[in-house]
Amino acid sequence: MDARDVEFLRLWLREAPQWQERIRLDPPELLRGGSWSPISAVRTVRDAIQLSLEGGRRVSFPIDEARRAAQRSPVFWQGILKHFFPRARVRRILAETDRVRHQTGALVRLLVREAGRWKTLIWVRPEESEEARERLLSALLLWWDELQHLGPDSASCFVPWNWSLRIVSQLSHLEIAVRCYRYLPAAGRGRPRLERIYPAPPSASRVQAPYVIFPRAEGAPRPLRALGRDYPQLRSSRRAAGWELDFLGLPVAWSRGGEDCFYDLSRPKVLREEDCLAFRRHLEHVERIRCFPSPEPRHPFFTWKPERWLERQVLRDHRLLEPDFCRHVYSQVPTCVDGDRRILDLLTSTRSGRLAVIELKVCQDLNIVFQSLEYWSRVGVHLQQRDFQNLGYFPSLELQLAAPLLYLVCPLFEYHRVLPVFRRYVKGEVRFRCVGINSDWRRELKVIRRFDF
Repeated sequence: MDARDVEFLRLWLREAPQWQERIRLDPPELLRGGSWSPISAVRTVRDAIQLSLEGGRRVSFPIDEARRAAQRSPVFWQGILKHFFPRARVRRILAETDRVRHQTGALVRLLVREAGRWKTLIWVRPEESEEARERLLSALLLWWDELQHLGPDSASCFVPWNWSLRIVSQLSHLEIAVRCYRYLPAAGRGRPRLERIYPAPPSASRVQAPYVIFPRAEGAPRPLRALGRDYPQLRSSRRAAGWELDFLGLPVAWSRGGEDCFYDLSRPKVLREEDCLAFRRHLEHVERIRCFPSPEPRHPFFTWKPERWLERQVLRDHRLLEPDFCRHVYSQVPTCVDGDRRILDLLTSTRSGRLAVIELKVCQDLNIVFQSLEYWSRVGVHLQQRDFQNLGYFPSLELQLAAPLLYLVCPLFEYHRVLPVFRRYVKGEVRFRCVGINSDWRRELKVIRRFDF
């Protein structure tokens, strides 16, 4: 467990003291069954903090208690206002989930008055991980837009000290006057630590890690290649953790970098040559469930990761989205920046060599704009560095150095109604092209409407 995870735990325990008897930090350990188990990793999953223990076990703790404690005694943002905005007067606070305004309880939103000017502030609670980054940007623009009748002067956002500086690249796409700080709460009555990370001169940037894109991997393990030949309805692909054979996006056989291959997500088993009959029965069960309409629409084999199913539908003929696309299309392209690993849904190009990033969603998602912007930025850097050509992507095609195109693919009636709000505050250098598809895309993929926003 690295220092960032330890600091994350320390901040959370400060707001949730009821867990301090079960968790200690030096070394990071959890009390289970009367003994201490080493903690190997920590992350947030929805509304829980998940601790990974040595041996593969995971334990989750709800973080609602910490959020409620922060609402009752908001020492963090009060300390910042007291020390760094002493003349500001708080006029409005939104610190709980507000479904009407599409606001999450993970953030505290404030409207303050200072020197005759209105300012908006967004505060990320210290127990939140960087998974809340896109939610922060969505909340920032929605809060800014809601207060436009007051004519706010600037927006400020405050993120925990242990967040990386990758958020800076996303803030640079916004038209509004925004500042971003990272903070470290003070111990006792001391002065909290606050550092502005955006805007900052390029010389002050500490994002030193290079943009890394991984080469196209070839050579699936022999058992998976053999299954691919025997069952042409399965598709082989390289994923973040290894190779997979999938049926409509659902893995039916996979490897994780070692010699062994596995099958059956519900009860993983080692794939052996003598298991041919058992594998065939498993595949027949998957094919019976993962179809449309399904005889068991609540079965996990049907509901598992619908975006992966949509990805397979698009890969059958990605030119259905845009007739000008070239024949090359790449799925699940892994990239890494400053230790932050992300996977691009689909990457292709026009026939003339203009790169296109395709982001897929099957339901309403406020964060689609900022997730896709993150991918768009990464692809743009790799393009300028000629990483795609050097790593064997798009053979025999000369790529343009123009900014990539960005396609958002979603069922037409699932586009969130607040997306035009985001468009007003995102710089014009990014052009969003929306492709609205049919709601029953599992049966057959059809394009209902194309539009820019």
